[in-house]
Amino acid sequence: MESPRPLTTPSLLGIALGLAVLAAVTLSFLRRGVEELSIEEARDLLHARFEVGEVPGGLELSGGHRFAGGQIELDFAGGVDLAAGGKRQDPSEEPPASDGMAVSSRETGSGHPEHVDWEQLPEGEPGRPPAQATLVLVPGRKRAHAFLQQQFSKLRYKDIGRVSSRGEVLPMESGKLDWQGFLATWVRLRHYEFDSEGIPTFHDTLRVNLTTGDEARVLYLRWERGLPGGVSAAQAWLDALEPRS
Repeated sequence: MESPRPLTTPSLLGIALGLAVLAAVTLSFLRRGVEELSIEEARDLLHARFEVGEVPGGLELSGGHRFAGGQIELDFAGGVDLAAGGKRQDPSEEPPASDGMAVSSRETGSGHPEHVDWEQLPEGEPGRPPAQATLVLVPGRKRAHAFLQQQFSKLRYKDIGRVSSRGEVLPMESGKLDWQGFLATWVRLRHYEFDSEGIPTFHDTLRVNLTTGDEARVLYLRWERGLPGGVSAAQAWLDALEPRS
């Protein structure tokens, strides 16, 4: 049996080059998992599904994303930077409502207060329009059904006095709105959290089910921190969107 030959410099360089190529291919594959959509592409997708009137609240269609599984997100934005330099988050992947998950923006090692009286947080002026909106489209009957169940039927309500001192997402109210011959289910959630300085605060979101067929269509509205959300904003969007199918 031959003795194993030592690796030469050219051999090592070849292995390094091969690993670099493999890493580049893997990175390219991962990047293809999310495709950024131009405003024109997002507009075509939107108008294929809805007759669109004037977008309420001064928001404008700003583009979108298509994911490897087929899910599409169409984004509407105004002049407010909600993330304040933070990472963009898929609205449908927010922590499940009232599941005890921490939503503090602080490092876990910095500790949390033993008790936060979330009910005493000051609220800003009611009736303000949302600062951001996202329309999420999920194709396929089974996937759409599971998505809608997760977003609207698997929400757990609890008394605000039992909200974790680390913060939680709590459903506040829900109902149905008449919409072009359909009933659009909606739910408003309050995200109890901490700002970058560790001060307790909240932001409100509101989900509206605009599904009329096998594709799930859910509108997410988000308000600035400290401003209460309201169903009147959802009604304004329903007035602006008429389903084509």
